[in-house]
Amino acid sequence: MPGLLAGILERTGDASRAQHLLETLGDGTAFGAPGGFFAYHMVRSEIDLAALWFEKIIAQRDTRAPWIFPHMFGDLLVCSPHWPKLAKMMNLPEAAS
Repeated sequence: MPGLLAGILERTGDASRAQHLLETLGDGTAFGAPGGFFAYHMVRSEIDLAALWFEKIIAQRDTRAPWIFPHMFGDLLVCSPHWPKLAKMMNLPEAAS
């Protein structure tokens, strides 16, 4: 996943390689690209930005949205203040699962 690796590269000081990988995701409108941006921002502990990209994942009806992405980084997203809104968008219980 380019976004995940880009986040790791950014955190380890290789910003140019990180930027190159992010460019492969384009503007984020292609199916699956929001997942890359979500992973990038989660690795960088940018929960607010990650939540915005998660909304785009939901809008694309990506089947990984309710099960894989929320727990990809432990429960950081599920335990965040963003989760009730995101869960509601997916018709899931608002309580952290």
